[in-house]
Amino acid sequence: MEIEPKKAPVERDPIRTIMSVISVLIVLVVGVIGYVVYDNSLRSETISKVVVDGSTVTMYYVGMFEDGRVFDTSIYEIASDDALYPKSFTFSMREESSYVPFEMTASLYGESGGTIKGFALGVIGMKLNEKNIIVVAPEDGYAVDPTMVETIDIVEAVPVVETIDETEFRTLFGTSPTLMALTPHYKWGWDVLVVEVGSGFVTFKNIPTVGQVVTPFGDPNDPDSPMGWDCAVESYDPLY
Repeated sequence: MEIEPKKAPVERDPIRTIMSVISVLIVLVVGVIGYVVYDNSLRSETISKVVVDGSTVTMYYVGMFEDGRVFDTSIYEIASDDALYPKSFTFSMREESSYVPFEMTASLYGESGGTIKGFALGVIGMKLNEKNIIVVAPEDGYAVDPTMVETIDIVEAVPVVETIDETEFRTLFGTSPTLMALTPHYKWGWDVLVVEVGSGFVTFKNIPTVGQVVTPFGDPNDPDSPMGWDCAVESYDPLY
């Protein structure tokens, strides 16, 4: 049996070994840098593309009226901050988990689904990471529900003396009628004087002051829930 003679062990060159390790590290680093550069290159290429009809768009949004009051948003920090972002009376706070980026199809609106016309068309032409303000005209916004529309005269005459059902009085005024007692009017806010109670009916007299400012449709100066507008008493005839 032939025995192959052992080869003399080859001594490793420590310098060559160190250089090999350094070469591997450099290759790995270049790979990462190359990936980052490549990723940035792709991102740059994507940014050059704009939203067109049919594009799927994911975004954060804040919907507000012209006066700055927020009525909807996909950002929890804005939804929960009433000091910096006052809300409209139509705003409704949701669960925190529901505040996520909104996804929509550009140009898809109305009966086809999606969102309102002004929003669906307003994103067309935008680029990745771009911020924009889209002003939506009334005709391109939410459809008007005719049952929710009320016409109010600029000048309204209110009877000085009114008679209503006693049950209705309790419902409207939130209290029982007391003869010759003053109580704030449930709508106008001025004082009314109960002058007669009997047979299930209540008669009261409105006692406003000329020039008095009232807010029957909501207080526009209420910091928590601004709405409505100021109304002023132009004249008052107690004998009317």
